[in-house]
Formats: sequence, structure tokens, C-alpha cells
Amino acid sequence: MDVKYQRETELSTDEVVKLYDATIFRFNAEQVERTNKNSNLIVTAREKQVLIGIATCGCNFVTDCYLYTLAVDPKFQRKGVGSRMIEEIRKHAGNTAIIAVTNSQAKEFYNKCGLKPYKYALIAPRKE
Repeated sequence: MDVKYQRETELSTDEVVKLYDATIFRFNAEQVERTNKNSNLIVTAREKQVLIGIATCGCNFVTDCYLYTLAVDPKFQRKGVGSRMIEEIRKHAGNTAIIAVTNSQAKEFYNKCGLKPYKYALIAPRKE
């Protein structure tokens, strides 16, 4: 498996929607465009130039880096792609805390990547 990991700024909306559709994320084209526009750190994984993973973050590059989404094509899950993407985020974000809000399925993955539960997090839920 020859995967290239990199920071990207310009992504095809269609390729990101296609990747998300293969995962648990359900973002339409407008949501993908808004997420990418408002993410100042996007790390991708590509095999033969095909997008197989994406991580979108909002980062101040001083103290905090908020991981909005991390998606890996199911055919490449459990092969180290997501973990390597976390390493790329760390490389580009510098010495910042990486903060992820996750579901129960991904909690173990994030723990393995070094992210730990934090008791002082608060959330204002989305309005229905």
C-alpha cells in the first residue's frame, strides 16, 4: 500500500462527498464546501491520487487544534491510515492540544492515537 499523506488546501467537493458517502458521514456538497472553506488545516491520504482519507481541523497553531472530521475509506480502515493522519495533524499543528468530539465507535481509535478524555469540555448542542 503506497499512501501519500499531505496537507491540502484545494480539494474537489465531489471526491470528498464520495469518500464521506462510503463512511458514516453524511455531508452534502454544500456542507463539504463550507467545512473545507472553514478548516484551516486539512490533511489527506491518497493512494494513486485517489482520496482515501481526510481530516479537517480548525487550528490556531498555538494552543488548540480542533479535529472536526476524520474519515477513512472502509477498504483502508484498520490499516494505519487514520493513525498516520493524526501524526500528520500533529506535524502541521505543532505543539498544540488536539481536541476531537467523537462517537463511541471511534473513541477507542482516538485513545490509541494518544487522545485522552478531558473532563472540562462543554458543548452547546446543535438545534434540531
